[in-house]
Amino acid sequence: GLVQAMYSGNVVDGYEMRQRSLTPVYVGDLKVQMIAEYRGTDLTGRVLRIENKGTQETVLTEATVAPPSALAVSIAEPKLAPGRVTTAYLVSRTGN
Repeated sequence: GLVQAMYSGNVVDGYEMRQRSLTPVYVGDLKVQMIAEYRGTDLTGRVLRIENKGTQETVLTEATVAPPSALAVSIAEPKLAPGRVTTAYLVSRTGN
């Protein structure tokens, strides 16, 4: 339910949604920026904008976009061509 709400930009009961554009970081050729955070008592969801700044197609996996502690990961477009942007949705326990 939380991932679906994050995907549609809705707020779920029991969660506070903060839209923020943190300074992007680079992970290899990927430019990663958190654009929203959903914080609840038990779970935290994060919405990431990922852009391929390289010259080769990149295949994103759960391991490349999320820490091992993530409970759920959804990547809108796992195959990311050069110059393309996708969104990833991560859910973890609050405090992780």
